[in-house]
Amino acid sequence: MGCKEPFDVVIIGAGTAGSAMVHALATIPRPEPWRIALIERSFSEPDRIVGELLQPGGVQALRELGMLSSLDGIEAMPVEGYNLIKGTQSVQVSFPEGEAGRCFHHGRFVMGLRRIALQNENVTAIQGNATRLIECPITQRVLGVDVVLKVPADASGTQQGKLAVYGGLVIVADGCFSNFRNTVLAKSACKPKTYSHTIASVLKDAILPVPKYGTIVLPPGLGPVALYPLTERETRIWVDVQGTLPSDVRGYVVERLVPELPESLRECVKEAFATNCVRKMPNSFLPSMQQATSSTKKGVFLLGDSLNMRHPISGCGMTVALKDVVYLRWAFMNVPSLEDWGQVGPIIRRWHWARKYHVSTLNMLSAAMYGMLQRDGEFRSSSRDYINLSKQL
Repeated sequence: MGCKEPFDVVIIGAGTAGSAMVHALATIPRPEPWRIALIERSFSEPDRIVGELLQPGGVQALRELGMLSSLDGIEAMPVEGYNLIKGTQSVQVSFPEGEAGRCFHHGRFVMGLRRIALQNENVTAIQGNATRLIECPITQRVLGVDVVLKVPADASGTQQGKLAVYGGLVIVADGCFSNFRNTVLAKSACKPKTYSHTIASVLKDAILPVPKYGTIVLPPGLGPVALYPLTERETRIWVDVQGTLPSDVRGYVVERLVPELPESLRECVKEAFATNCVRKMPNSFLPSMQQATSSTKKGVFLLGDSLNMRHPISGCGMTVALKDVVYLRWAFMNVPSLEDWGQVGPIIRRWHWARKYHVSTLNMLSAAMYGMLQRDGEFRSSSRDYINLSKQL
């Protein structure tokens, strides 16, 4: 089964990058607005332990996209910088005066982005699993995507159907575990490198050492520990674990980590890991590769974590994605047809270099922060001293 008419653009994934891209393209002033299909496995609220801190630059990108209201009604908490703690010493790293990031439950934020995107009359939401990119048998250009739908059924269960969704352009924004990365990049694809894991939980009524600042604790012999407010009463804690994850996570936290935390946090951390759900996930790095070349697929490109990843310690991922969307909206502003790869391809190649201005800065910040803070020794101590010295200049 296929759609009656092809869309101008098909976007796979309704996370941060995909939802923002939908709204960005849907609101470009045109005589005939582009028809957009948004394909998502489930439009219910996602539940993730990353994507919970948005840098000030990401807030500004939301403002430029007309999506700032996605932060309304989700108890988004302002954050003005980071507080680094090592032993009895601490140092604050502040965002520029007058600017603040936001912390929140990731799922609530994404639902806000989706709400704004789907308010556009030229956007069609399709719930189902994107299973295969449809290619022209002669040119191998990507023409669309096969989708396995979840069709409402009777009381006997969920019925599934299939749909071929065609579009002039396909944008893949299906996240860090992308099903299409290797297909799009072909020989240019590289495998994400996992260099640590995160274990995380939620603290109740915790009081962080410095209000409105994310906290990074540097315990001796262990990886960095990050804490930031999700709501007035909830605080996320995530612990970076290098090497193999411990078989007894709760025991690891209580016996090895808790004694190294500020005393004011110890009891609520023990309680959280004893009673709440403990989440785990890999921390991966993936460099962005040039797209729209002779060695990659035509008619399609990657966006968001499907293209580029960095360690979450700096909270830069969503800011990178939103800034990419701001650029692409501007770049596509005067394109008559997204089906014209002769015009779209050069834009994607220019984007690869244009994004270096913001992406390289944020990626290097993330790599440098994790590289300096990940273990004991000269680098961890000198990073704290360097920051402290810079604040006196």
